[in-house]
Amino acid sequence: RLSLVGSEMCIRDSHKAHKQMSEAFLTAAFLSVSGGLQDAYTYLCRGGVFANAQTGNIVLFSAYLFEGAWDHCLRYLIPVLSFMAGIFAAECIHRRFKHMEKVHWRQLIILAEIAVLFAVGFMPQSLNTVANSLVSFSCAMQLQTFRKVRGHAYASTMCIGNMRSGTEALCAYFHTHEPEALRLSLIHISEPTRLRRIS
Repeated sequence: RLSLVGSEMCIRDSHKAHKQMSEAFLTAAFLSVSGGLQDAYTYLCRGGVFANAQTGNIVLFSAYLFEGAWDHCLRYLIPVLSFMAGIFAAECIHRRFKHMEKVHWRQLIILAEIAVLFAVGFMPQSLNTVANSLVSFSCAMQLQTFRKVRGHAYASTMCIGNMRSGTEALCAYFHTHEPEALRLSLIHISEPTRLRRIS
């Protein structure tokens, strides 16, 4: 009996150890709102450039490329390259500081994102390209760093991946009638995606 109680305590401790604040719904809520606001900010206030939706930037880049409007091409290409640089930077920070004890490496990412966005807020309209690049950089770091909610993969800065995963889980529920599939579908569709629409 004692060994059984001891093993149950070990299982509970391991479950607690695997729980990450970065995977909590409240964290996902704030990050989803943040991702939506950043996209809305750059598109509405910084010249119609997307911070998160890099597919849109690539489409607009291609359109202006075929028209020969080189200045517009750069306006959409630079944020795409900056987004890639942000993913690279986040992964480097993860590899370099993942064993740090005093400060979690994800907290370093959040602090860097706050500092970048704070600086962007003071940039004039004449520096829109720089501002958009920095916001895309911070969005990419957030996307690379926070990739799970309640143990399931999700995208904190864009909704298309969440919609795909949620619809796939909903289809699985209709075929298997497993409650877990329905719960997973609601997590992907109703939570992060709904919050991005509100933002």
